[in-house]
Amino acid sequence: MVDKGVESGEKRAEGEAIGSEKAVSVATGKSGGESNDPGKDYEEFTLENGFRVAYQATPTKTISAKIRIHHGALNELPGQEGYLHFLEHVLGAGGTAKYTPLELKDQLGSFGFFNAHPELTKMTIPADIISGDLETYLDVMSEMLFRPSFDSAALEEERKRVLREISDHKSDPHYEDWEAFAKAFFGENSPQDYPVIGKEAVIESATVDGLKHFYGEGFSPNNMDLVLVGGLPSDTKERVQKYFDEFSRGPSRRMKLPRNPLPQSPKIIHSSAPDLINQANTLESSAELSMNIYAPTALDSDYYAFEVLAYVLGEPGLTSRLFKSLSREKGLAYGIGASYDAALSTGTLRIRGKVDSSKAEQAISAIFEEMQRLQDEEVSVSELAEAKRKVKYQAGKAEELNAWRASLISRDMDGYHNTAEILAGIEKVTAEDVQKAAQKYLPSDLAGNYALLLRDPLKDRKGQTIDEWVASYVKSVSGEPSVSEGI
Repeated sequence: MVDKGVESGEKRAEGEAIGSEKAVSVATGKSGGESNDPGKDYEEFTLENGFRVAYQATPTKTISAKIRIHHGALNELPGQEGYLHFLEHVLGAGGTAKYTPLELKDQLGSFGFFNAHPELTKMTIPADIISGDLETYLDVMSEMLFRPSFDSAALEEERKRVLREISDHKSDPHYEDWEAFAKAFFGENSPQDYPVIGKEAVIESATVDGLKHFYGEGFSPNNMDLVLVGGLPSDTKERVQKYFDEFSRGPSRRMKLPRNPLPQSPKIIHSSAPDLINQANTLESSAELSMNIYAPTALDSDYYAFEVLAYVLGEPGLTSRLFKSLSREKGLAYGIGASYDAALSTGTLRIRGKVDSSKAEQAISAIFEEMQRLQDEEVSVSELAEAKRKVKYQAGKAEELNAWRASLISRDMDGYHNTAEILAGIEKVTAEDVQKAAQKYLPSDLAGNYALLLRDPLKDRKGQTIDEWVASYVKSVSGEPSVSEGI
């Protein structure tokens, strides 16, 4: 299945499938390929065919596994939109040289958890198993990945399911708004907004030969990696070699996402959302507010300062500035917060919340007031200390569960900073660093560079839309025709 989350357009941009997004992102972020850190707490090796493996034993009775195939939706050519998604379904249901389609589905269903996620630059296959099932897992996965049978009956069955999934996706009342919001933030025809889920016409006409050809272009052992964390036996390396060493190297077309661009003006979307109407009291309906702001990636020098900034501004808990201002003091929202995605190619600060529809302008203004305050004055000693404590908590939490550890290891393999490096960098952040990061990245007023979506149940009752309101402000401060873009 495609991991869409709520934000269909954004979530496709390299969304990891396991555990807490925030916990994982806080505990990771370095350039390079294989980890050369002598202090790393996991074992790593690469088979002669290029299949890369990392594993870590923990005192648990289960194992979290994660396979990544670095052949993503961006490898699709025109007319192949959705091939990776379709292939994900067929591999898990189409049988192998050893297992019939039914036997394969039964084997996968016997695991504690199993799923697969087509993404922009890769396919991720997470699983949780009991320790005693490691041998079965390795056998089944090697069969599924390297000896698929592409059973024609199973393919037709999965074709219907994929088409149904696309229909479900497009039937979501958020769909059109989130698609427009992603385009507003990333830009038209951006690779970050590529339709991983696919196009109906392509899925309807896809053939076995077409899927086999796409599979053959990237499903090679030298284009994959495996991470195992949990109650592992002492001969884990030998067991992996037993099932994955025999396959030959093949093509590899790894894609790297470009940096998301900085919006050059406010991009405003004010849409009607009748699904949000409070049926008991229409005038008390809440609107969904979303704002995206360009931010540093994990490799940028001001990443650590911005991580602290994000905690002070909006995440997580009851003491963030956004929550105190909009929820506690002004009563404009029940819940409001921010999250920071520092992926290597997509640095984004996301502000999300439901606000009083009749006071949406006040809520938006309050958000900008808090961002302006971060630019005008240094954070307090207590705020700085609390933000650092929260980072330490998230990093520690990420170490406690096998699935989260697996994600940490895979990110370390990708060249992110490890947990120790992150904590050391965060500890050095000063109040002045936070203020400089705010001045560099945060918009100070409505005329700044950001994308805003307001899904408003009462839009049709209002005399002025949010994009008109922003445009009027921009014009007043610039003395020129508005550059605000309403969509």
